[in-house]
Amino acid sequence: MTRNLLLPLLLATLAHNAFAANDDCTCDRAADPIHPGNPADVAGVSHITFQTDGTDDSNATASKNTLIITEEAMWDSLRLACENSYESHPEQPRYAYQLARLYEARNHHVSAEKYLRRAAEQGDPVAQTRYGMEKINHWRNKDGLKWLGLAAAQGYIPAMEALGDYYENNTDIARAALWYQQGAEAKSGYAARKLGQLRLTEKRRDEARTWLENAAAYGDARAMLLLGDDYRDSVPAKALTYYQAAAEAGEQDAYYPYARALHQNGKPAEALTWYRKAALDALDGRAAEALGELYLSGKEVPQNTAEALYWLQRAHTAHAENRLGTLFENGEGINQDIALALEHYNNALLAVDPGEEETRHAHRKIADLTSGNDRAAVQKRKQHYRAAIMLGDDSAIDPLTALGEDSDTINALLQERRNQQDQP
Repeated sequence: MTRNLLLPLLLATLAHNAFAANDDCTCDRAADPIHPGNPADVAGVSHITFQTDGTDDSNATASKNTLIITEEAMWDSLRLACENSYESHPEQPRYAYQLARLYEARNHHVSAEKYLRRAAEQGDPVAQTRYGMEKINHWRNKDGLKWLGLAAAQGYIPAMEALGDYYENNTDIARAALWYQQGAEAKSGYAARKLGQLRLTEKRRDEARTWLENAAAYGDARAMLLLGDDYRDSVPAKALTYYQAAAEAGEQDAYYPYARALHQNGKPAEALTWYRKAALDALDGRAAEALGELYLSGKEVPQNTAEALYWLQRAHTAHAENRLGTLFENGEGINQDIALALEHYNNALLAVDPGEEETRHAHRKIADLTSGNDRAAVQKRKQHYRAAIMLGDDSAIDPLTALGEDSDTINALLQERRNQQDQP
C-alpha cells in the first residue's frame, strides 16, 4: 500500500522538478547579461521590448542583444515561467529581478518596482543599483544612495560609478573622486577616466594622465581620445597613437582629430577616409569643411569643385559658409551668383560658435554685396558695417561714412569697441 502511494508521489515530484527546470530555462532566455547570478551557459539579452502590433522591426527597435516580445501570450508565458522560477527558487533574487524587467517592458511600473525592490532587499547588487538610481533620478530621493552603497559594498562596479556620478553632479568632488577611485581600482575604465578628468580640472596633470592611461588600458575609448588631446602639442606621435586607438574603438569624437593628425603627418589618403567617417558618421562639420578644402585645393587629392561644394554645404560651419559665399561671389569654378553668396554669408552668422574673424568677414561681405538705395537696404548695409567695425574691421569706416553715417556716431562706435576690449 505504501509502495503504491510512493510511486505516484515520486512521479509527481519528478514532473514538478522537470517543469520547474523548464521554467528556469524559459526565464533564463530573457536574462540580463550583466547579472552576476546568471548560470555560466546563459548569455542573456541587454533589453526587452514589447511590441503590441506583433511586428519585429529589428532596424527600429532591436539589436542582436534585444529580446522582442511580439505577443501578449508570449509575454504571459515568459512572465509565468519567471514567476514559477521565483517561487521555486526564493533564495535566488535574480528571478525577482527578471520579473521586474519583464513588467517594465510591459509598462507595468507598480509590479516592476515591487519585484525590483524585492530583489534589492534580497541583496542583489544589480537590482540595488537600478533601484537606487530610480529613487534618485525619478523620485529625487536620496534614499537611493543607501541602495547604491549596498551594491558598491559587494564590489559591484556600476554602483561605484553611479555614486561617483551622483556626487560629481552635486559638486561634492571629494566624494566623487573617492568613488571613482574605488571603481578605477576595480578596473573600471569609466571610473578611471572620470577620475582622470577630475584631476585635469584640478591641474594635477601627472596624476590625471596616470588615471587616463589606466582607463585606456581598460578599454575606455573616451580616455584614449582625451590622452590624444593632452599629448597633441607636446608629443604628436603619442597623440596619433591614442587618436588611432580611440577611433578604431568606435569613439566618434576621435574621428576628426585622428584624421587631422594623419593629415598633418603627411598621410592624406588615410586622412581622407577618416575625414569621411567623421563627416558622415559623427556629423562633424569640421571634417566636412576639411574635405571641402582638400577638394578645392587639389594639392593632395584631385581637384574637384563639385565634390568640394558637396562637403562644404554639409559642414554648416561659419568658415565653410564664408568659403561658399566667396566661391559664388567670385564665380570660382562655378557660375557667379551674388544672391547665393549673400545667402551663405548670412548662414555664417547663424552657425554655432562662428568665431570673431568669421563673423566679421560675414558682416563685411553682407554690407558690401547688399544692393539697392532704398531706406531698408541702406539701413541694412549700415547695420552690418557697424557690426564689422565693432569686431575690428576699421576698413568698414569709409563705406559707412559714404552711406551718410556722421563722424560723431562713428567715434562713439569706436569708443564702445574700446570699452568692450578693456573689459576683463
